[in-house]
Amino acid sequence: MKRLLLIDNSIGDHYNAIGQMTFFPIPFDTVNLYAGDPVPSLEGYTHLIATGCVKSVLDKEPWMVSLRALLQEALRRDICLLCVCFSHQLLGQVVGGDACARRRAAPELGWYAQTLLCDDPLLGKKGDVLYGLMSHYDEVTPDLPAGKATILLRSDTCEVEAFRVLGKNAWGLQGHFEETIESGQALLAYDRAHRPETVPYIQTDLMSKDSGLWPTLIQRFCALEPRPVSQVMMDMIDYSQGDLHDIDHFLKVYAYAKTIAEQEGVTPFQQQTVELAAILHDIACPLCREKYGNTNGKHQEAEGPALAAPLLQGLPVEVADRVLFLIGHHHTPDTVDGIDYQILLEADYLVNAGESGWSQANIQNARTKLFKTSAGLALLQSIYSL
Repeated sequence: MKRLLLIDNSIGDHYNAIGQMTFFPIPFDTVNLYAGDPVPSLEGYTHLIATGCVKSVLDKEPWMVSLRALLQEALRRDICLLCVCFSHQLLGQVVGGDACARRRAAPELGWYAQTLLCDDPLLGKKGDVLYGLMSHYDEVTPDLPAGKATILLRSDTCEVEAFRVLGKNAWGLQGHFEETIESGQALLAYDRAHRPETVPYIQTDLMSKDSGLWPTLIQRFCALEPRPVSQVMMDMIDYSQGDLHDIDHFLKVYAYAKTIAEQEGVTPFQQQTVELAAILHDIACPLCREKYGNTNGKHQEAEGPALAAPLLQGLPVEVADRVLFLIGHHHTPDTVDGIDYQILLEADYLVNAGESGWSQANIQNARTKLFKTSAGLALLQSIYSL
């Protein structure tokens, strides 16, 4: 069952995030760490939203450190994650380190046009222009690591108005799409009254074009289905219908692939794709036995992706596409295009060599021609006493 944790970072009456963040179609709980609420357990939560805040992410107050750790844990658990303004900047630091958030030369206050740089399941189609309220003095830098995040929205005055953590259902949004025109005007009125130095920066020319995105965005966000690796593992075991040989095989390939990937220090995206591909790589074996009378590798490659696709529903499209590619090529060693591909080949060989009783000559040949990673070579030598 889906459940949302809303982390309310409101302080005082100036910015009341919880009052604007309505339209939740799933059960939710709220917590405010600044107000002294205890850091919650994420057990049982499938979705998490963290709001903006009048504080600066650069201050590193104790409650901010706790929130940053909570966002890190949400990523680890594959919880669907949406971070707004202040929390967007904090997520940038989680992904890329402290240097990925900085003070702006001038604030963005008011309504700005933001261009979507690629298709996105929450925000829309590449080239769409979104209009929403901005109210921030800090920003995420464009130095987000390319292998960990994708920049989604950009304006004329800010290079990172939104980003997505690569391979995760996790977004950072700089804009306050939860604010209506009326509530946005109230925020700006407060700035005019209490921060006169900000008045020259307030932009309202585009206010009438406000996209009113929040209800649609929340419906899309809450419709996401978390798919951690462990759930795909459970589904694959169920799919195997008690065939212990097939289950034992992919469990062993998964263990070796996970180990090699961790030892090689691959990116989180590559770790995820190789683990999922290791679980699902031989999904076509039962069909191939029935249809062709054998489990020839080329038959597996041809039949596997279509069978695996339903088990990957709910995962980010870039993850699913990469896993399906690996399944469709896991018996083709001459087209390796990434370390996840290489690791899958090595892990599969480590298991197949033992299950099939391959000769020392065959294993020595694989050592020379197939294995490339240091961890894979170390395992091959240790397992087969080379």
